[in-house]
Amino acid sequence: FGGKITWKVIILCFGLYFGLNYIMQFSDVQMIIENRMARNETGSGRFELWEYSLNKISESPFIGFGINQSRTLFTEREYASSHNNILEMGLSLGYIGCLVYIVFLLTLLKSTFSFSRKTRIPFVAQISVAFFIFGFANNTLHIEYNVFVIVLLSYYIRKLRTK
Repeated sequence: FGGKITWKVIILCFGLYFGLNYIMQFSDVQMIIENRMARNETGSGRFELWEYSLNKISESPFIGFGINQSRTLFTEREYASSHNNILEMGLSLGYIGCLVYIVFLLTLLKSTFSFSRKTRIPFVAQISVAFFIFGFANNTLHIEYNVFVIVLLSYYIRKLRTK
């Protein structure tokens, strides 16, 4: 890379190190970090929520409770969803619907990886991997931007295939 880039990276690293050490001197920052670390041990409460979701799925395993019914199922909790796409599909549609959704995800990953490999455009695969990973920590099924991302991916793939 040359000497200029190397020195810039070294200076940036030292700057970040000393900047973070300075910020850590403030008690409010320390408290935020300590609270966050304590919440990380339970997945920010998600592990308990996922266990609760699995128990609810076992109450209606084959047909589920209906689309977006987790808002009514989690009445004892302050959450409005299971914070996991696969569990959300299990709650909504039962095992069969959950299996169909998993096949959809795997097909999406396979087709975008195949397309990215053929066209040498990694963006498409990166978006689908992000969609897949984010879905394990948050319920992204009912968020409008996901429809936009899927439409964007479909348009992008179709447009490039026709060239």
